[in-house]
Amino acid sequence: MTINIPARLRNDPAFSSIVRGYLNDAPAQMAEMRRAIGHNDAEALSIAAYTLAGNSGMLHASSLVERCRRLEQLARIGDFHGCAAQLPEVEAAVQGTMGCLRQYT
Repeated sequence: MTINIPARLRNDPAFSSIVRGYLNDAPAQMAEMRRAIGHNDAEALSIAAYTLAGNSGMLHASSLVERCRRLEQLARIGDFHGCAAQLPEVEAAVQGTMGCLRQYT
């Protein structure tokens, strides 16, 4: 996985702070998604997927954004089987994104 971070941001302390926040928050969003799927909580799942998509978009993680949006759509229609099937793709993309971003902390 690659993330195209603009050169002007790569050594910016403010960007590093944003990345640290993301690295702390993304696992919590994933935990909330797993909990929501386990409890058939479409609203909580939709919110967590939406939040992670937005945060990932700010960091140019377009592949993860697409997966989160798909999960959000499935949650909105109550397709928990589809959500459970999509979640491993989101988890893998989160891990890849976090791996790419760690160099900017």
